[in-house]
Amino acid sequence: MLKRWICILWAVIVVLTGAGKAEAAQNRGTIRIMPQWCGLPVAGGTVSLRHVGKITDEGYYLTDGLADWSVSEEDLNSENWIRWIMQKDAGKRFVMRIEGEDGAVFSDLEQGVYLVEQLNSGPEYQPFTPFFLTIPEGESWDVCWAPKVASNGESPKTGDHPAPII
Repeated sequence: MLKRWICILWAVIVVLTGAGKAEAAQNRGTIRIMPQWCGLPVAGGTVSLRHVGKITDEGYYLTDGLADWSVSEEDLNSENWIRWIMQKDAGKRFVMRIEGEDGAVFSDLEQGVYLVEQLNSGPEYQPFTPFFLTIPEGESWDVCWAPKVASNGESPKTGDHPAPII
């Protein structure tokens, strides 16, 4: 009789654990980073994405690898917090090359706060400014972000008119 109850208890634990994993898998998604210059995608270079925090009912919690820091929504994208987290080796880092017009695609990511940096760019462009990207809770998701970059060289011509110089 005892063996029967142990088998039933084990089966319940397996079912509950499997259900939790299935639910967690649904709350994952994709982030696509597509640098642009004058509305045109820019290929070349490398983008880094780091999961550096989480979103709670009380606000944002960033980690510097040692502790969690509560950050208000107004302060989240301050240069000070971005610089602080960039200096620390916090969060799991994903690095991807920007290939073609599709940009860099990071898949199977969990919700939270991500630090997005361009580690290097193509020779004609300057890297974009690092920023935090927040992904709130929900079902599966797909986010596309197009940070603007500046050109190092002459303005290429677009159509019949030269492109504006930034």
